[in-house]
Amino acid sequence: MRNLHADGVNLYGGTSNSIIENSHFRNTGDDALAIWSHSGSNRPPGQNNVFRHNYVQIPWKANCFALYGGSDNKIEDSVCADVVQYPGILFAHLFSSHDYGGMNRVDRTTLIRAGGRAYNQEHGALKLSAQQGPVRHLTVTELDILDATFYAIQVQGPHVIDHVWLSGVAIQNPGNGSFQVNSNAIGSLDAVNVVATDSSTQVNYGAGHSFNLIHGSGSSGW
Repeated sequence: MRNLHADGVNLYGGTSNSIIENSHFRNTGDDALAIWSHSGSNRPPGQNNVFRHNYVQIPWKANCFALYGGSDNKIEDSVCADVVQYPGILFAHLFSSHDYGGMNRVDRTTLIRAGGRAYNQEHGALKLSAQQGPVRHLTVTELDILDATFYAIQVQGPHVIDHVWLSGVAIQNPGNGSFQVNSNAIGSLDAVNVVATDSSTQVNYGAGHSFNLIHGSGSSGW
């Protein structure tokens, strides 16, 4: 899919048990790959969808991968490169989405030069945004974040973020640092074997004691 004005693929409403694989997206005008579990008109949450073995380049607006609510959805074995304005991967409670349920996952994926500046915000390469409700039930493993434009990982409230686990995350050479914890963030995040290298400012911790960034075993560099 090339040179679009909107999403590449958006699994909308209660779309479930779908697979998007072995595909290449470049220059999309909104999310290249999204699951939007819109709660309007009594639609059920989207669940058991999989994005795997996909390569996304240069989305000129929005994200490479975005999950807006839903249950047991997965991003696997994929690459995101050169995002212009937004995160590489966004988990957001936004656009009147359902809550997150089950366990949503990212496994064995790479973000290269992800994150950008839009609407007076500098967005992390991986971002959790609890704008309209809680963000939870997320597991991220074996994620490489290379040369993030600003911060590698960002959390943003005002609703709670919890039941989130990072494991085996490698952060290399982020522009501003490893973690951006926005001032309105509340909740916690568990980080095990999260290793950062070549980062001059490790954590921008704007939330005081309202967000607990748990430095788990094997983590270093932040």
